Amino acid sequence: MSQAQHGSRGGPDPIDLLPEEIFIKIIRLSIKADTPARDLAKLTAVCRLWKRILEEAPTFWTGATAAEVLEGLRRALRMVQDAPLDLKFDSSTAAVNIETFFQEMGSKISQWKTLFVNASGGSQVVGSTCPASTAPPTLEVLCFVYYYARSQVAHEIDLFGGQPAPASLKDVQLKSPLHSNASLSHSGIIQTQWTDSRAPPAPPKMEASASHPFARSASTMFPRHIFVCCSRFYAIQIWNCST
Repeated sequence: MSQAQHGSRGGPDPIDLLPEEIFIKIIRLSIKADTPARDLAKLTAVCRLWKRILEEAPTFWTGATAAEVLEGLRRALRMVQDAPLDLKFDSSTAAVNIETFFQEMGSKISQWKTLFVNASGGSQVVGSTCPASTAPPTLEVLCFVYYYARSQVAHEIDLFGGQPAPASLKDVQLKSPLHSNASLSHSGIIQTQWTDSRAPPAPPKMEASASHPFARSASTMFPRHIFVCCSRFYAIQIWNCST
């Protein structure tokens, strides 16, 4: 068996305590067409044990998605302990609304590692402080897509409540004309690409990213949707030209 990975509290995760013989036994029993009933019973028992061990491993619960019902989300938050969280909200599959999702996830904001939000289609009204009013201290990846109906445009989305983005933030995608992005200039982002393709009530604050300490170049292209694609290996580039 490969060397056990250390769990979030310094010891091995429960899944790593599963003996190698169990994996071998499962494979052997599952590929034999003439497996006796007693061996199938053993296999069933082993699989139930394996399922329980998996479900008790914090790393099994790190992918929190809004496709889960509220009870499932709360269970994930209980089981994840202090493992890093990968959050996903997609309005096309969500079982809870975006406000409820982030209210629940807020208790674990110190553990957010990646965050994907797709609130397109006009079915979700995104609040001005979505996804959080404070900056997640360990966030590394942010993807935020928000298409909207004209009637829904009442405010900008103020990323991280106007607080500086965490230094850990390296990769960003923003596709929405409603973001106030001043806080991004304080993060570890090295390349930024913007596409603004729909005129918002107030223009995005792009000057902050243009003056980012790592910026080496800036260009303009495509007015109206903001599209930001960041990579730690390149310089900031900004596209925001007029029609």
